[in-house]
Amino acid sequence: MAFQFDLEFGILMIILGVIVLFNPKNLMVFICIALGISILLDGLFKIRIAMDSRQFGIKSWWLILSLAIVTRVIGVFLIFESVIGSHVLSVLLGLTLLSEGILNLYTAISTVLIVKNQAPDVIEVEAFEIDGKERYGLTTRLRSTIDVSHRYKSFAGASEDMDGQVKFIYRTDAVE
Repeated sequence: MAFQFDLEFGILMIILGVIVLFNPKNLMVFICIALGISILLDGLFKIRIAMDSRQFGIKSWWLILSLAIVTRVIGVFLIFESVIGSHVLSVLLGLTLLSEGILNLYTAISTVLIVKNQAPDVIEVEAFEIDGKERYGLTTRLRSTIDVSHRYKSFAGASEDMDGQVKFIYRTDAVE
């Protein structure tokens, strides 16, 4: 049921792609009309899916129908008000790019601070041999873990003005 209109939608996308390639003038208006047609047809397909869902006894069929009707209205708007729609799409695209840029900058800045404030994760202890096998001193490891835990505020690292707490879980092999 979910893929029953893929052929039709695929053909539509190919036709729209060819038109865009050979008619670059007034691209935003054309994109609005093409997007409107695509959304309108998808809304029509979803209305059919809503009706099929109702027959199959799916309880939320009405939600699919409601959203399909809203989708169709948006499609009609984009087709018949393509100039306004192109301005709306341009503003939405600009806002999306602006917010994406702000998000990327914030992510880069905040992760640099995390890496800068992160304590090393390595606990080094000396090994010794018993019966020809390399062994590590449990007491030394526990002391080293306790020492490291005093420096930790967060596994991801925390800035100086933040407070946090980290608990270490110590896992060992089975005692024989």
